[in-house]
Amino acid sequence: MVVGRPRRSSRAIFVGGRSRGTAACALLLLFGSVLLCGCLPRRPERQAVSGAENRSEFPVTLTDATGREVSLSAKPLRVVSIAPTATEVVCALGAGDRLVGVTTFCNYPAEVAQKEKVGDYSNPSIEKIASLKPDIVVGDFVHTELASRLGGLGIPSLLLNSRGVSDAVSAVRLVGRALGESEAAESVSRAMESRVRRITDKLAAASDRSRPTVFHLMWHEPIMTSGPGTIMDDLIALAGGVNVAADAKTLYPEYSLEALFAKDPDVIVYTIHSAPLEIALKGWTRLRAVKEGRVFLLTDDLVSRAGPRIVDGLEELARALHPSLFE
Repeated sequence: MVVGRPRRSSRAIFVGGRSRGTAACALLLLFGSVLLCGCLPRRPERQAVSGAENRSEFPVTLTDATGREVSLSAKPLRVVSIAPTATEVVCALGAGDRLVGVTTFCNYPAEVAQKEKVGDYSNPSIEKIASLKPDIVVGDFVHTELASRLGGLGIPSLLLNSRGVSDAVSAVRLVGRALGESEAAESVSRAMESRVRRITDKLAAASDRSRPTVFHLMWHEPIMTSGPGTIMDDLIALAGGVNVAADAKTLYPEYSLEALFAKDPDVIVYTIHSAPLEIALKGWTRLRAVKEGRVFLLTDDLVSRAGPRIVDGLEELARALHPSLFE
């Protein structure tokens, strides 16, 4: 069995290092936060601001990813982030110095390690957040209940979407407007869109027949993957692949080994949250992807966070699926 990685990846790839137990805990935190919300909200067509001509001025009213209206009377100077994606967006806009609190999951850029911690992604402490006296809290769509509680304390919150590349671009613009950094947001978002176009233009040379079927291995006991409406589903499509679980009825379906053998994907991709391959792929040698050495490790944070670096993740995946187009 040959395990590979996309050539000329923009980020170093780390194999191993996390125990099976740690990986399982990380997955449980992720799925727990989604389940606590009952279901994913239908997102508005765009995360918008009322009065486009005044979108960088205050007072301002924004509509976030969950359809909530968020009113800000003045430019926020104290910001708490309760999601790694939000932290990356705030810092990309040059407003990292305004962050007074982040989660224990926030690890990029490196300087956020020195910020006050408000708990983890799925269960941030409302008491700790309130003690930091933020002007705004920026989180993810799974934080609707917390946002309601913060509203009761008079603390405005802005929730982002995390289900694809277009969401990442929208998030940059939305946070830029909320922080009074619309000019920086426009620069970052246009750069993201330009890079996406360059990648997809290269992939346009690939015919439909050359679009490989792809299985994203999230976990091995039980076998779990990314279904429709997830970040990975969006990335696979944009990277010129076909998600074998695109027909699933849930966001993160379980697969039997027999069902996986029946799909027999051309490519298997996984991240450091997945089980070690020597365990996960045990008995999988009859799969085409394993026999042909098309099993790739992707950089986890690049393909799981709908922030500015998601374009790096898209390119990494596109290189894995269509290496000849990126030589």
